[in-house]
This record gives sequence, C-alpha cells and structure tokens, in this order.
Amino acid sequence: LSVIDNQLSYVTSHMIGARGIELHPCNYWPQWGIRTWELLENGEYVEAHKELVRVVKALPGDVKFNLVSYSSDVDPWQEAMVKSSKGNKQEAGKYVEELRAEGVTVTDLALEEAFSDLSLDTIYLVTDGAPTHVGSSGQGDPEDSAQIVRAIHKRMKELNFLRDVRIFTLGFKGAKEEFLKRLSQDHGGRYVAIE
Repeated sequence: LSVIDNQLSYVTSHMIGARGIELHPCNYWPQWGIRTWELLENGEYVEAHKELVRVVKALPGDVKFNLVSYSSDVDPWQEAMVKSSKGNKQEAGKYVEELRAEGVTVTDLALEEAFSDLSLDTIYLVTDGAPTHVGSSGQGDPEDSAQIVRAIHKRMKELNFLRDVRIFTLGFKGAKEEFLKRLSQDHGGRYVAIE
C-alpha cells in the first residue's frame, strides 16, 4: 500500500478553497476517501483531519505503507515502505498532523517517488484537478497540464513495464477524467467518479 496525496493536509487545503484531495490509503477501504470528502464539504474539519490519522492507525498488521506528501516538492515520510506496526502508525499520524497546505500539484513527481520503492504493488490516487508545476490562473487547465499528463502516461508505462503495479484513480468534480481513466485502465486499476 502506498499513500500519495496532495500535502496530506486536507482540512487546511479545503479551508483555503481546495475542491478535492489526492490520496492512496483506500486500496482496502475506498469509502474512506468519500467519507473524508463529505466531512470537508460539511465543514466538519476536526473530524476530517482525524480521518487520515484513523486510516493509518487502522492499517492491518500485514500491510506495508508509506506516505508521500507533495505540493511544489515531494516529501516522503519514510525512504521506503514500512510495516504497519503500532509505532510506525503513531509516527505517521504525527507526520500527518504537522503537514501544511502550500504550492502546486506535482503529481508526476509524486508518482515517480512512489515507484522508487520496489516493494510497491498498488497506488490509489484521488484528485480534483490536473497535474501542474505552475498552477492555474483562472478557469481551465494549467498551461503545462497537457504536457505533464502525456509525460505521466509515458513514464508510468516505462516504470511499470514488468512490475504490474496497479493504479486506481478516483476523480472529484473538475478532475481530468480522461487522464484518470486512461491511467487506471493502462495499469490494471479502474477509475471511479466521485460526486
């Protein structure tokens, strides 16, 4: 299990206008992402922040995991996935508590980081928008989005050629659905639209 999200600071991001979150912890618990989003949309920020900590603490003992937060930079919690021991889950919870929202959405770099761990077997990606290194100014996709999407598809095929890492994608309103559909379809996962 690999966890990737856009900063892991859902509450702060939502409070400053984020319209979606990116995460991966739901391979065995997909409804968690939907519940977290509903809490954010209802303004239940304290409870929403507790949800990420709760999902980490609820990981089964036979699962390995890592958290990769990203905005303008990529920041893995650990160098490689770790066993879901009580101590690791407590440390991961503290890591989540300290994260703050800032920067843009470098999805491509976060995926690269996830693939750098050779024990990775699944990615669960939830998003509301387009990958970018420059951000958005007004309506429409960021100016660099199309180029980054093409690069992601190419690079994921290279990285996943003999590994068979499954990539599941979920998209909130405003997500680049065609990108997410193709990414999951190309890598043994599936895309789910979240209303």
